[in-house]
Amino acid sequence: MATYKIVSHGGNGLPLNVETTSTISGRTNVNIWKDTGSNDQKWSINSLGTSQQVRTLNNTAYMLNAYRTNWNCDVYTSNSDTYVNFVSQGNNVYLIQLNSDKTKYLTATGTASGSNVVWQARNTSSAAQKWKISKLSDLNISNLKIFQTYTSPGKSADGSVAPDMTYNDKTKSQLLSLSPVLSDEASIFDMPPSSSTVLPPQGPQAVKDHMMKLVSMFATTDPAMTTVAKAMFNHFLDGTGSVYRNSTLTQRAKNHSKTQEMVTKTKNIIIKYIKQYDGDIRSFYQNTAFQKELHDVPNPYFSTKDDRSNGLQICVNQVWGYSITLKNFRCTGSTFSGTLSYSLFDHFGLDDNDVEKIYGWTQQFCAWYVLQHYKNCKGAYKPFISYMDFDVSFSGSL
Repeated sequence: MATYKIVSHGGNGLPLNVETTSTISGRTNVNIWKDTGSNDQKWSINSLGTSQQVRTLNNTAYMLNAYRTNWNCDVYTSNSDTYVNFVSQGNNVYLIQLNSDKTKYLTATGTASGSNVVWQARNTSSAAQKWKISKLSDLNISNLKIFQTYTSPGKSADGSVAPDMTYNDKTKSQLLSLSPVLSDEASIFDMPPSSSTVLPPQGPQAVKDHMMKLVSMFATTDPAMTTVAKAMFNHFLDGTGSVYRNSTLTQRAKNHSKTQEMVTKTKNIIIKYIKQYDGDIRSFYQNTAFQKELHDVPNPYFSTKDDRSNGLQICVNQVWGYSITLKNFRCTGSTFSGTLSYSLFDHFGLDDNDVEKIYGWTQQFCAWYVLQHYKNCKGAYKPFISYMDFDVSFSGSL
């Protein structure tokens, strides 16, 4: 199928138009109207031959129809009166003949915007039955962001700073109210460094060492991810808060079954809508129904038994959100292809919920939380956003 624009009076009039301002859900009148470029004036047709249906891009379940009670033209669901024959008059101008009653032709009742369209007997002396049918140009899109989860990098769904991106915001008494282990770690941080070989280490470095033990606890079975985990904790300690990217982390996240499940579901949704809208992505990517289907796909999370030892859980755990950008999309004739660029993002930091669970009694996690949130650390250690970006190619036929 291809998408066409149909203009009355041999191309000298106005576009054939569905008379509506919303998505079609029932029998709807057809008229001619000033050019708006909307889907109400775009028509999907398999070929300009015989026994064809002319579907509106507003909702491709509806097509040109003859309402036999008064021979008005409307759009309706498929039936014997939705098939037409295109009779060429040359120069892309056609008569549109009703297949179920070949004495009836699509006719504009006037030339002004809003003039009705009906089915009438052939009138050779009028241009009102001549329609110029132009195929809309092939669609090429180089870069178009088509989806973003409700959460965005560093932000919650309501636009506020994500809880695990906050830092330098807790006193020792507030830490104690969350967990006595947090308060103990804060006390260790406040102590001067000790060179004693008998007493436990104390001071800031001791708390950092406690936190770094998380690497040997949760990133041991994949040597490459062990290196990544160390690098991420060191990036937290360097205090720049700058974004983090690592090719190994990206590859492991991309190949995970939960990520592949998300990619498959979102790609299938996108392809479904591309077919439904005859390749015109611009017509649907902001559509509420399309966006809802994508939002309903869960974010990837990494919490299998293997993830608890290979580094993915400690480095990411659950992806905070992601976006999808369409690149190099081309729709030519009945085929389409392109690239979906996925950008997964997560926050390397802890929030209150993390330590109110079991982690609040684990010294290593408590050390991490204290370094991030304890006011005596003076904001020296900052959470950061990690990105995992990758491309997925796709193609298909309308």
